[in-house]
Amino acid sequence: KKRRRAAMRVAYRNAREEDPLEEIEEGEQERQQREQHELEQQRIGQLVEKTVAGEIPVHALETQLSDCDLAVRVRRGWLTQNTNKSLSGLPMQGFDYKSVHGVCAEMVVGYVPLPVGVAGPLLLNGKQYQVPLATVEGALIASTRRGCKAISESGGASARVTKQGMTRAPVLLFPSAMRACDFQEWIESADNLPRVQEKFASTSRFGRLQSVKVAVAGKQAYARFCCATG
Repeated sequence: KKRRRAAMRVAYRNAREEDPLEEIEEGEQERQQREQHELEQQRIGQLVEKTVAGEIPVHALETQLSDCDLAVRVRRGWLTQNTNKSLSGLPMQGFDYKSVHGVCAEMVVGYVPLPVGVAGPLLLNGKQYQVPLATVEGALIASTRRGCKAISESGGASARVTKQGMTRAPVLLFPSAMRACDFQEWIESADNLPRVQEKFASTSRFGRLQSVKVAVAGKQAYARFCCATG
């Protein structure tokens, strides 16, 4: 019985391998995939030409195409034509470009993979952590790990956030020191803060103004804007 079953399995497998219908179906699938790839490459080529010609702004490909992956492909083609340099050494596949669009990167043409190691354990505020570090600097992680070990074996470290915010400090030049002082008095007034916050918010999608402090030095006013970003 075992021999008969084994022979039947071999016969069935051979029949599948010799089945002309399966070969036709596989050939048809390969042909369709090849045609789809060719059409996609043609479309990318057309979009690259439009970008090179200035018909599509290269910085706005993601918005214009509504496809972040396609935008990166087109921008790579545009860059290759502009520089006459190949980007074959810069990885593109396997990255979620939608996650960085409008958040932390512009004019994206690929990504650079970095090795990630961990340093620890670090005893901080009574809890142990393994700290991830992305670096190509030799011995950095090893030395950081030794520091974490020394801190932990010495009883650990304590930390507290007393204030959180991002600051910007432009310098404004006024016709006179008196005008600079008037500006300081006006912008630091609690009554005017809501208006300043509204204007500040119109210039940033993420920044929300928390406070403003001004230091006057002659005709110059050094304004320090502190805002929350998330």
